[in-house]
Amino acid sequence: MQISYKRNLMTNYMVIEQPTNLSDWEREMLGHCRIKGMLIGEYVRENGECQLWYPISGKQALDTFLESKPLNYELLCILLLGIYEVTEQLEAFLLKTENLLLRPECIFLERGGKQIYFCYCPGAGIELTLPFQELMEWLLTYLDHTDESVVELAYRLYEQTVKGDFCLSELQEIVHMEYKSERETDTEEQETEVENRAETEILLPEHKYAGIRQKIKEMLDRFWPKKDFGQWVEKKNHKEEPFLFEPEEEVEGKMARPTVLLSELSLEPAGILRYEGDMEGSDLEIKEIPFVIGSDSTCDGFIPGDTVSRMHARITKKEGIYFIEDLNSTNGTYVGGKLLDYKTKMNLERNEIVMFADQKFRFF
Repeated sequence: MQISYKRNLMTNYMVIEQPTNLSDWEREMLGHCRIKGMLIGEYVRENGECQLWYPISGKQALDTFLESKPLNYELLCILLLGIYEVTEQLEAFLLKTENLLLRPECIFLERGGKQIYFCYCPGAGIELTLPFQELMEWLLTYLDHTDESVVELAYRLYEQTVKGDFCLSELQEIVHMEYKSERETDTEEQETEVENRAETEILLPEHKYAGIRQKIKEMLDRFWPKKDFGQWVEKKNHKEEPFLFEPEEEVEGKMARPTVLLSELSLEPAGILRYEGDMEGSDLEIKEIPFVIGSDSTCDGFIPGDTVSRMHARITKKEGIYFIEDLNSTNGTYVGGKLLDYKTKMNLERNEIVMFADQKFRFF
């Protein structure tokens, strides 16, 4: 399955080439039934080939999202709940669940990871057990190891999928029912809370997941005896002693020769984005890699403004060369006047003009 990304002035798309044609029933159901959490691709014929174009504006693929934030218990529960709800709806409309894509690059999130979307691709034809096992194996590399709950749950799920005696619906049903009941109980409280917050900063209080944690632990302990998962979890309690540098003593009669940093002699770019816009913006100094730029105050490079997405773009560095990529922003990232497609990296050169929506910077 070949995946690419394209965008026009209005919408960003994920494009899957050479899909199997929809059956009459699939075309009827997907065309007239609204399935929550599902992205429906539009058929486009280009250069004699049939393609599926999925609208992904304002969303981030799961693989991109987890490169900036580790997988915590809350997001894992939302992911499991999303899979359960989508498969439940597909079965209700007599659509094939094996056509649901569980690849990380085909699962999308928005609103800071609070809403999740999946893609339906006719002809995928793989029973969900195997894709789910591969997804869990992939997720293990992105776990937040400071969150014991997500570590234990993720490894126990993965172990059961490897054994082949894992029933996905049992766990998902418990998560779905508990999560749904708590969500309905606290609807009024959440609506009041959301009104007092920015739309992009919707957070769920920690206590709302206490019930989910308890239900999951009870079910896991009942069906699968608890095991020691310490062999997978690297304990990071060890603290290294700080390195103390003691300067050399001065030679009598003359001062010691000062040390010159190699970085000062380097010909590499300094890693600075100088603001050249019309507003009162500030320069962005790239101190850490990866360097995420956006209108969210938690971003490494904060750019206030309505035209800049929460997580707009990201800068990485390899072998002394800086690269920039768009994070599926709404208004786009331009390098030297060229609009970047999603997940397309372009190297940055000195004096390069970089535009984040309508915010202009020059790279040094």
